[in-house]
Amino acid sequence: MKLTKFLFSMMFITAMSLLYIQLQVQIFDLAYQGKSRELEMQRLSDENTAILYNISTLKSANHLGEKVLSQDSGMKFLDDEHVVKLMTPVHHPENLNLVANPDKKSFFADLFSLKSQAEAGPR
Repeated sequence: MKLTKFLFSMMFITAMSLLYIQLQVQIFDLAYQGKSRELEMQRLSDENTAILYNISTLKSANHLGEKVLSQDSGMKFLDDEHVVKLMTPVHHPENLNLVANPDKKSFFADLFSLKSQAEAGPR
């Protein structure tokens, strides 16, 4: 009976050891997966930064000016005969009475007006 008890305890210890080793292997595997995902995120972040830089370069005024004003582009500035001129009636400001009277002060303007600032002088 002692031999069966010994074999049973050895099998139990072996099973527990194998289970512990399996858990440690899973821990290392998850650590490697996390590291590879971190590297992938860093690569995607770098790629995103490069793409945003390229987009901002393409949207820049310098690049657009070079594209629009180059000789092989089909665009050109309009001459005077293709410009539409609009004539609007002239309104004089004295007729509209929009100019405020600078001499007239309101009650709140007197109440919240700034007084002269104190200045430091020699003793």
